[in-house]
Order: sequence, then structure tokens, then C-alpha cells
Amino acid sequence: MADSALTTEEQLESIWALGGLTAKQLARRVWTGINETNLFGRASELAYNFLLALFPLVLFLLSLFGLFASRGTQLRSNLMFYFAQVLPPMAFQVINQTISEVTKNSSGSKITFGIVVSLWVSAGGMNSMMSTLNGAYGVRERRPLWKVRGIAVSLTIAIATLVISALILVLVGGHIADFLGSELGWRISS
Repeated sequence: MADSALTTEEQLESIWALGGLTAKQLARRVWTGINETNLFGRASELAYNFLLALFPLVLFLLSLFGLFASRGTQLRSNLMFYFAQVLPPMAFQVINQTISEVTKNSSGSKITFGIVVSLWVSAGGMNSMMSTLNGAYGVRERRPLWKVRGIAVSLTIAIATLVISALILVLVGGHIADFLGSELGWRISS
């Protein structure tokens, strides 16, 4: 970026002066820009795609939970104990029955189906985001469809990996630090 000939105070005055536009002119330009770029349509497209991706993700998570809960009676009993403490009796019955059905009917095929469909639909959302950004910046897509879809799937996997890694670090980061500290002999003095 080029250095400005204006001082910081002059730049701030220029920002608050709306570049010489009146508030009505600025509002009209913003509204025209929103309409010309179909901002609301693109936003609803993105929201739809990412909301659609939640349902296969829930199927995947419930199947995964069913596999763990059917194998780990301690996990299930602890979960039921906590649900019984905080839920009304009728809600607890519904949750208990749902978890029982999920644990009986969970299988590897449901997990695979859930993760594949969730990944594919999420990649569709990523593809919509790429299309929206191309439209916002006035760039015409020149790559073939298979390459665009591959990039969308790769970005989806990368973002999912980063989110899961961040979640793991937040949840077990203290335990990892304690373990490494004890193994390497590092102690933090309090």
C-alpha cells in the first residue's frame, strides 16, 4: 500500500466525513451494491448449504456415540446419571429411549454414510462460498468443475481438521501439558 499524505487525524476526519457523501448517498450506494451483487441471495445459499450439512453430521455423531455407548457401559451410565439429574422425568425417558435405540442400531455403515454425505454437502457449501467470493470480487471461474469441487473438498477437510484440532487442544491441552511436563521434567513454579 502507498503511504498516505494525510495525517492520522485527517484520515479519521475523512472516515467520519463518509468520503464527502451524505448519509443518504452512502445508504443508497450500499443498497445498490447489495442489489447488484445479489448479496442476500448468496447469503441464503451459503446458509442453506451449511445448514443442510448439519443433518448428515448429526447422523454421523449419533452413530459414533452409539458405537461408543454400546461398548462403554461406564460412559452410558454416567451420561444417564447426569441427564436424570437435570431433566424432567418425561424428558429423561425420551432421551433414555433414544439413546437405547441409537446404541442398538449403530453400525459402521451409518458412520461411513454420515461422514461421506456430510463431507460432500459441506464441500457444496464451500463451493458456494468460493462462488460468492468470485462474484464479490468480479472474478470469472476458469478452472474445470472437477478441480473446483476437489478444492472445495480439500478446504472442507482442512477446516474440519483445524476445528477438531483446536477443540482437542482446548479440551485436553492441560493434560497434554502436564504429561509432557512430567516426562520432560519441566515444572512450572506457582
